[in-house]
Amino acid sequence: MINRLLILLTTYLVISCNSQADKKIENQPVVKIPKKIEKISQTERFIPLEKTVKKFDTILSEHQIQISITKKDLDSYVINQYEIDGKKQIDKYRDAIILLKIRKKSEVILDTIFRKEQFENHCGRQFKNIAIFHNYWFESIDENQIQFFGVISQPETDNSLSFYHYFNLKNKTFKFVKMVDEE
Repeated sequence: MINRLLILLTTYLVISCNSQADKKIENQPVVKIPKKIEKISQTERFIPLEKTVKKFDTILSEHQIQISITKKDLDSYVINQYEIDGKKQIDKYRDAIILLKIRKKSEVILDTIFRKEQFENHCGRQFKNIAIFHNYWFESIDENQIQFFGVISQPETDNSLSFYHYFNLKNKTFKFVKMVDEE
């Protein structure tokens, strides 16, 4: 009789434990696993990789003029996004500012900063948003003015605003002339 009672009690415990386990499984949230998980591969790169500062000094001894042009990369970017072989590529081109300092006989006659936003009325807002200040160079000098050349460009394209900048030494003003491509 004790054996029957033990068998009955054991059976009862096994059945009750089983039903409690089923209830725990029923209360769990259902997580659906998709049959195919597509992972989009993405590569991001900065051009240039690190922020840089490039300085170009020109001394015009005949005119007793020193010109310093400094290009400083910024933390702002123009993003070029495309796909190659199913991989998303994001190129972030660093924008820059140009610092221009002109000294005549050791006296500073100009100390200014150029940003691409200052040329928006020559290139338009849409172009400004997709372009970077590529660079700015000294070109030539005569008795009355210094000629500079600047380029604001959309990365990886031929789309650019190229211009001459004339600094009048007498009245210390700039004249902007858009370069016309003859092709």
